[in-house]
Amino acid sequence: MRSLDELKALLLRHFALVLAVVVLGSTAIIQLPQILRLGALAKELQVQAQQLRIEPERPDPEKLARWERQVPTESIEEPARFLITLNRLAVETGCQLGNSVDSPRQPVEGADGLASIDAAVRLTGRYYQLQRFLTALRAQERTLAVVRADISGATWPELTMDLTIRRYLRTSGLASAAQ
Repeated sequence: MRSLDELKALLLRHFALVLAVVVLGSTAIIQLPQILRLGALAKELQVQAQQLRIEPERPDPEKLARWERQVPTESIEEPARFLITLNRLAVETGCQLGNSVDSPRQPVEGADGLASIDAAVRLTGRYYQLQRFLTALRAQERTLAVVRADISGATWPELTMDLTIRRYLRTSGLASAAQ
């Protein structure tokens, strides 16, 4: 056995190591409840992450149908459908639809799969008829933007309104729009 003096000398030589072991041990005992809570929280987060991976979000069919009406897919029938809509609105509001000319399709900056077409449209009617036309155009479910409107006097009481109406088209199908 070692003498008391030898133990004191050994303790003094390794004092820093003994002190570190005592401090770390007491810190671990004090922090143990918090460490256990962190472990339980980590497990809960892992379970939630797994649930998120298991349950993929499915597109809502109603939202997809509304998207299709608001921004239709580019097709050969689309210009005719747009012109029919304009003609219907003109008849409903008492305006006469004149010339309508489409500009070339332009990609929408920062929106892959979308394009816009500006249509130059001429309407003739009285002030309140033209106003009702613009109100009816704004009420359409389809996404349209009047980017220019010029009104000039024709033969009194008729006015001529030249509009540039921007309409948007999807250049890719519903699957890419839903993602």
